[in-house]
Amino acid sequence: MDLQLRIDVPTILCDHCEFGFEHVSYNMHSILNALRCNYSPEGAIVDEIILAVVAVDSHLDRYDPQITRFQRILDTLRAAKEDLQRFQRYCHSVVSPVRKLPPEILRQIFLECAGSEPDVIPVAGMVCRYWRDVVEASPTLWSNISVGRTRFTFHRKYLNLASLFLERSANQPIHLTIRNPVDSRLLEAVSRHSERWSILRIPYAEKAFYDNLALDARVLPKLVKFELFEQPGEDPRSVDRIRMFHNSPNLRQVVLIKEPKDWDLPWPQLTRLQYDTSSTADAVEILRLCPNLEDCAFDKLKSATRIRNETRRALQHPLRKLRSLRLAIDTVNPTQSAQEIMRAFFTTLNTPSLTSLAVIGQWDSADFIDFLGRNQCKLRHLSLGPGYMKQDNLLDLLQIVPSLTSFVLDADIGTTQQISNRVLKDELLRRLVFYPESDCVLPCLTYLSLKTSVNFDDQHLLDVVESRWVPWVTELYGVRVARLTDVDLAFCGRVSKLQASTIETLKEMVEAGLRITLQQGIETVSLIS
Repeated sequence: MDLQLRIDVPTILCDHCEFGFEHVSYNMHSILNALRCNYSPEGAIVDEIILAVVAVDSHLDRYDPQITRFQRILDTLRAAKEDLQRFQRYCHSVVSPVRKLPPEILRQIFLECAGSEPDVIPVAGMVCRYWRDVVEASPTLWSNISVGRTRFTFHRKYLNLASLFLERSANQPIHLTIRNPVDSRLLEAVSRHSERWSILRIPYAEKAFYDNLALDARVLPKLVKFELFEQPGEDPRSVDRIRMFHNSPNLRQVVLIKEPKDWDLPWPQLTRLQYDTSSTADAVEILRLCPNLEDCAFDKLKSATRIRNETRRALQHPLRKLRSLRLAIDTVNPTQSAQEIMRAFFTTLNTPSLTSLAVIGQWDSADFIDFLGRNQCKLRHLSLGPGYMKQDNLLDLLQIVPSLTSFVLDADIGTTQQISNRVLKDELLRRLVFYPESDCVLPCLTYLSLKTSVNFDDQHLLDVVESRWVPWVTELYGVRVARLTDVDLAFCGRVSKLQASTIETLKEMVEAGLRITLQQGIETVSLIS
């Protein structure tokens, strides 16, 4: 076998590369053939191979210094490029329109971007000196204050930080979160400004915690909202009822997590209530105590407990101010069927002014229809699901609520056995399509939200949207139907996707002015070209 391994040194030296040193000429094909056939050279060929290896070694030694030299050049070029790009960004920033914003506009932007949770320091003030000056001169940005719990041991810097917020918030109403445990010096600092408390969040704790706060002895003229949030660890039991806020004339909103028997609050003055309770009896008792409620939400319902006769008699008088109600079943660990839990409300409540209703969990359509008919309330907003309602029952319901302007159907949550039992099917969509002399439901609809799997014909969905939005439809038919303004679509599951042609049609309607959002699985689909 002719390996052709000889390396011609004079040839090597005369073949220079652009980097200033020589190329080596070699025959890779020949050596690969030798490797593949287990060839073993003898005699002069062995000497040739050894000479070739020695020649290669001498040339390899020349590469590393050159590589190092060019690596330094490359690093220098990259650093210079980054400096130029940084300078370019700074130039763009200097002439940016945001620098022309007056402080009052900038302050409003900061307020809109501020979250509900208190900041350690408002982060916008860390961008530049000008922004810092705007932040420091904006008392509202310093009015969200939190003390306790995360500060496991007292340190002077925590008191200084609380004092800084209190000073810079000036005379603004304070949104205060007090966590347990809290050092008495921190508590004393925020208590000196109790006349400015507007929103108060405290944990569910031992009675001594509330005694230290003295919430009934204090006059809280600006307090409008009280929120009780869960405290980690064991569930403390109060020996006596906790009396609070009877000197808070403007308290209107309460977020509660424990039974009403534990609290003595000024119930009649409340207008908004969110209550996380497992018991229907406790929920209905709250309604009896709060005759002036306008907005009420009951979450985490688990059991249909017996309602006291006294409460039933009291609720025979209508809750004339209640306009918004939310009933949500704990779908993870219910102790009774959802239908029984819902029946306790539908057969008890008297709400003639109700305009917004949200129901999460299974329900008996007969109970629901009887509730709506008995109360003669004109619903404007209805949110259903997840409840795996049968399509026929839902259609029966929608026929008796023609006043709806907003309809939300969420049938997404459920076990794998229930996934096939989706309510959104072709027949329901066909009944939402508008055309003359049809049995179309919800003629006043302006907002539609659907969250389910795609188990329907895409064209039916397009027919619903187009027939209720395209202007010429109502003009051609001469029949009045409300025009859609917003459509929110969310389709979940591996195969829950609209066809590409359907998405293109939705994009055309967005370009023409209809507001549509579309989510398929975890992906939010952009409908803006």
